[in-house]
Amino acid sequence: MTIGNVNYPHPVQVNGYQCRNCTDVDNAKKRIDPQHPQSGPNDINAATDPTRKDSDPVKIEAAKKAAEANGKQVTGYSPSGPNTAHADKGRVLSLSA
Repeated sequence: MTIGNVNYPHPVQVNGYQCRNCTDVDNAKKRIDPQHPQSGPNDINAATDPTRKDSDPVKIEAAKKAAEANGKQVTGYSPSGPNTAHADKGRVLSLSA
């Protein structure tokens, strides 16, 4: 006997996403929008997600750039603003000048 995907009596919030069942919660924990799982973590593939065809492509591209920016760390400052570098998981950055 298998138990299907049963919805909760009341939606719960996980990482800012409204989740109606365990699958939604699992996706939200991975930063995947439960309403648009094909968009990937942090909506990185939102521009090619067929479930988002009615969405504004400018907003989707802005969300994609914001997701990419989340992977950068400030490594220093200059008169023109902060200097950033892409930070891989487990990589240590030196913030000393």
